[in-house]
Amino acid sequence: MDGGTAKRHAAGLDGIRGVAVAAITAYHLGLIRGGILSVTVFFTLSGYLITSILLRGVDLRTFWVRRARRLLPALGLLLVVVLAATSIARPSQLSLHAKQAASAALYVANWATIARGDNYFHRFSGPAPFDHLWSLAIEEQFYVVWPLVVAGMLMLSARRKTQLMLVTGVLAVMSTVWMAVCYVPHAVNNTRAYEGTDTRAAPILIGALAAMIVPLERTGEGGRGRRLVLEAVGLVALAVVVVVVARTDELSPFLYQGGEVVVALASAVLVVAAGHPSTWVGRALGVAPLRWLGERTYGIYLWHLPVVAFMPPSALQGRPVARVLVQVAAILALAALSWALLEDPIRRNGFRAAFSERALRFAGVTLLVPIATGALIVWPKLTPASARDLDPLAELAAETPEARPVELAAVPMAKAAPRTSCTQLVHLGDSTSLGLISKQYLPDPADRLDARYQSVGVTLFIPEISGGRSIVEKHQEKPSAYEVVAARTAESFKGCWVFALGTSDAATTLGNVPGLMNRIRWMMERAGGAPVLWLTNKTVLAKGAYRNAHMLNWNQALLDSCKRYPNMRVYDWASEVRDAWFLPDAIHPNEVGSRERAARVARALAVAFPHGGPPSAECVVKLDAE
Repeated sequence: MDGGTAKRHAAGLDGIRGVAVAAITAYHLGLIRGGILSVTVFFTLSGYLITSILLRGVDLRTFWVRRARRLLPALGLLLVVVLAATSIARPSQLSLHAKQAASAALYVANWATIARGDNYFHRFSGPAPFDHLWSLAIEEQFYVVWPLVVAGMLMLSARRKTQLMLVTGVLAVMSTVWMAVCYVPHAVNNTRAYEGTDTRAAPILIGALAAMIVPLERTGEGGRGRRLVLEAVGLVALAVVVVVVARTDELSPFLYQGGEVVVALASAVLVVAAGHPSTWVGRALGVAPLRWLGERTYGIYLWHLPVVAFMPPSALQGRPVARVLVQVAAILALAALSWALLEDPIRRNGFRAAFSERALRFAGVTLLVPIATGALIVWPKLTPASARDLDPLAELAAETPEARPVELAAVPMAKAAPRTSCTQLVHLGDSTSLGLISKQYLPDPADRLDARYQSVGVTLFIPEISGGRSIVEKHQEKPSAYEVVAARTAESFKGCWVFALGTSDAATTLGNVPGLMNRIRWMMERAGGAPVLWLTNKTVLAKGAYRNAHMLNWNQALLDSCKRYPNMRVYDWASEVRDAWFLPDAIHPNEVGSRERAARVARALAVAFPHGGPPSAECVVKLDAE
């Protein structure tokens, strides 16, 4: 998030950085609905400043050395500290974070995220500490490739600048069109369009084009008339940037269908206007507080998401103002330490001088930053145990058993107790099933899913439970539900199935009933004629991709599908679950909800496919109606 050092420093550009980093931080703190397009402002500013430097004929080796000085030390420190903190506080996530750190260190984090199939915008347990490094990867890729393009064009073309401008404009248009092509309307996961280097190149190129037209050292040229024009267009551009950034969220089609270019063009105009030493917009953006933020933008951007990710939802629960103030204070403190002890010394003096002359500062940063981060890591230990359920899914994934058969001893059954004909069973579930097998949520073994299934006659239980699982899409390199069924049937599994799925599918398709019915059909065809029990879903959300309206559409797709398959039954969990059984995320069951869900799913299995008799006459199983 650092655009480089131009020959003439313009305080107004620091202010632009400060406003942009405040917006993206506020977005991740949950304070504003928009904010994600502020990354576009950074991209445009970087393209402008870097191209201004390159057009002055700077030596490429010198350019890349300066970029390394500015970017690598702070990033390296962040990666080391977060991995150390993860190994202590969240060891179950260390392997994943180590892979993300490796891709971040190589500046390919955006493509690694896309390859894993991760969804940048929808993480049930909140953001991960390295999620934001995709944008730094795009900028670094630009820093490597763009100087070669500029140098090559200036050397080979007779009409050097005109040709370079033409190529830059064409590439910007191509990137804009490609982003619109990659965008999938009504899909909740558009990470490919959002994080692709090819789809996000337009704002950087627009900034570069602005530098070719009015480089930074020439922004102050001209008389009073030009300044007045810059005043007017600068104010309009600032208004456009603020309004569009504030009102555009991750689900807005406008973001992918031209919105980014609107912000990039307005940002380019704003940069030129703020670069003038005498414009009002430049002076307003160049005030001391914004300059302070602007100088430390890189550190703020690096540290803001780890602070958000490591601070559990249970900390300062019910005191949102205090919580935000603590987070902001931690972010600013870490960024200030990073700037004073690491970034600025190396930026001004280089690696050797900084290490030799400021050894004490380096000793300080290696102690202070882990201590400051550690204060957030140990916060969950200071939270009352009764508040564990306020930290949705924080460590439940670590408890997930391997997907291997579990032999359950047959237990004597009372004559009146329900019993199922499904002695062998695969429970295929998403994150809503994690609590059902959790020692944290259900400390009494008798309350957990395996014991509940055992109580109705299951003797071979195979848990296939994974957070973020859907029928089609993969999550964090784990197989989709369809792939799990295909693998089990290929191994000649002949038992019954419980499909506790649909939460992610309903969100991904935004509740498209025909699309959901196709997914259900694929699963039923793969399961063959084996007995299958599906679950209806419910959330307590009125907005967003996981809103309950989309879950109702999923439930309708189940009911419509059930009529087509004699081996399919649907347990209507949605009609029985109570609002008080949900975690604060309004999606997942809490401890009480997990206990009830485990018991009721097992009972529903016995009702749907009873021992010694045919399946239930009705497609829908409703326990409370019995």
